[in-house]
This record gives sequence, C-alpha cells and structure tokens, in this order.
Amino acid sequence: MVEWWTTIHVPTNGQPIPGSGGSAAGSGDGQMYAPSANETALIQAIEITNPDPVTPLTNVSVNLSDGTNAPCIFFGDIGPSSAVCLIGYQGMNSFDIVAGQSLQIGNATGANWSVVYALKVQG
Repeated sequence: MVEWWTTIHVPTNGQPIPGSGGSAAGSGDGQMYAPSANETALIQAIEITNPDPVTPLTNVSVNLSDGTNAPCIFFGDIGPSSAVCLIGYQGMNSFDIVAGQSLQIGNATGANWSVVYALKVQG
C-alpha cells in the first residue's frame, strides 16, 4: 500500500536531487564520508590512488560503518602509481548510505581518495 501511494504522490522518492551532488576527498586512514542528519546519499564513485611510484599499498579496506559494525565493501592491494575505482569495479554498483552510517578507509597510509555522492529525495 505504501509503495502504491508513494508512486502516485511522491514519484521522485528515492531519486537523486538535482544540484545536490558533492564530493569528499582526503588522504590516509579514517572517515571518507558520512551524510548529515536526515540525509540519504547515493554513493556514485569511490577512487583510491597510490601516488608512490615504488611501494604498493596492501590490504586496503573500505568499510560501511554504523558505529558498531563495519562490513567490508572493498579489500585489496593498490599497485605503485595506480588507482582503483570502486563503483563499477568488479560489479560494484552505486549504493545508498544514510545518516548514522559512514564510509571508512583503512591501511591506506599515503593514499589519496575521493568519494562522489548525490543526496536523494525522501518521501
């Protein structure tokens, strides 16, 4: 019933909000992105770059944390002077993240990273 009502009265529910796109960038370990209170974001791209021309980054992890649990969405190595694009990489699609969750990166000392997102309409 709710789904039927939503399709008629809020047909844009769950769609990206035009002009709401943003990005977060940084380096090393820690929080990559977390939506603010009452926000839902569509994570559209994640890129991790290893600028070191000699040393690979090993066991890099990206986790979706809710403050208690942090399931892994990526775990792997990044070669010297290389980058990994996670969305679209080996079948990973864009995904939603809500307030209270955050993207975390670990074992990424020396890495540069960026996250691209768009906020979504909430019914």
